[in-house]
Amino acid sequence: MENENDLLILCNNVVLHRNQFKFTLGEWLPMIEELSIQLRTMNLDINAFVCLCALTHVIV
Repeated sequence: MENENDLLILCNNVVLHRNQFKFTLGEWLPMIEELSIQLRTMNLDINAFVCLCALTHVIV
């Protein structure tokens, strides 16, 4: 998720206003944005991301 002021751009190039997310996600929005920033800095490809998600499910 990329942040362009009040617009959020998803990985599938859908652009939504921050209020559209805030209505649905509420207090989770800042945490999701932070996770998005951290994942982008790690430069994970889709296969590595899927493995990370699978490991998270196995550990929990």
